[in-house]
Amino acid sequence: IPDGPEGIILESLLEGMAEYYSAELSQKIRRGIKESAMNCRALGGRGALGYKVTEDKYFAIDEETAPLVEKIFTMYDSGVSMVDICQLFNDQGFKTSTGSRFNKNSLRSLLKNEKYIGVYEASGFRTEGGVPAIIDKELFDRVQKRLAINKKAPARFKAKVDYLLSGKAYCGHCGGGMVGESGKSRSGDKHYYRSEEHTSELQ
Repeated sequence: IPDGPEGIILESLLEGMAEYYSAELSQKIRRGIKESAMNCRALGGRGALGYKVTEDKYFAIDEETAPLVEKIFTMYDSGVSMVDICQLFNDQGFKTSTGSRFNKNSLRSLLKNEKYIGVYEASGFRTEGGVPAIIDKELFDRVQKRLAINKKAPARFKAKVDYLLSGKAYCGHCGGGMVGESGKSRSGDKHYYRSEEHTSELQ
């Protein structure tokens, strides 16, 4: 770029062209993502357990891991706790879609994932039937109800002793569950009382 007035024009032109090509590339990428989402194609990243991505970027059921998903939903629906499910799967050497051991957080995310009933959701697009379903909606809905009930009743599992109103008493102000607690006085006597549970959540 030469010195002088012509250099100023040339530099401005080159900067403008670079900015134009950058904006054009960004626009093409966004358009490509939008079109892929509209066609229910995989957009990259780690997929959900139970699925694989075909060569043309569509989701397909993974015959090896899909039965694990079905088993998790069935076990939780039948009353098995998340802790016991994680323990069983980890003991048997099964892994999550990220290759990690199962824990309550990963299991809860799996149980709430609507992809397993065929819902595709990405980049603001939501398409029912956009992916092949692994479980039926009736089972999924029952699991969601149990998740909601367990979330609202943490006190029953936190208490170390049985309380008559465990999982039934809630704060009239904030809605938090009432938790049974106990403690010892200086004399060594044990006393029981109640407190509000605001943050903990049954997994």
